[in-house]
Amino acid sequence: MGRYLRRLSRQAGEKSGETSAGDVDERLAELRRLAVESTDLAEPMRFFHDELVTLDAFMALGGPGEYPTLEEMLRKVTQRTLPEFQVSSFSMQHLPERALWHGAGYSERGGIVIFLYFDDLGLGLAHVLLTLTADQNHFLRFHGVPLALAPFGPLRPDRGERGQA
Repeated sequence: MGRYLRRLSRQAGEKSGETSAGDVDERLAELRRLAVESTDLAEPMRFFHDELVTLDAFMALGGPGEYPTLEEMLRKVTQRTLPEFQVSSFSMQHLPERALWHGAGYSERGGIVIFLYFDDLGLGLAHVLLTLTADQNHFLRFHGVPLALAPFGPLRPDRGERGQA
């Protein structure tokens, strides 16, 4: 059991291995805090993989989705930081009631970018491996437009303009 899980278990007074929606929400709140506050960007990514992805209750939330604006943000932030990394395709999961997108982008050269993006914060994190055998990791924090603050609803991805919420 990871240190985050132990701490959350103690805080919730949890005795069994059962995981509830409340546990998932507590862990998502901790992930949000880490995404905003962490100076070591590996920490929130580790937390995501160790404490959320391993939970069936979390993996059952949401479903596949497409978000062309997020894809473009990820392409631009990776190209600006790592010009040799070109994302060619994405696989995304969306948890609309938690304002969270997560998934991966793939490079034709064998690289991968694993990402999280909070719609309501307009904040994302990315973990980039130039190749799957690379011994160097790149962690990036990036910002978009928080959907909670968008004046007339989210951007319409098909036309690049604001639509009705």
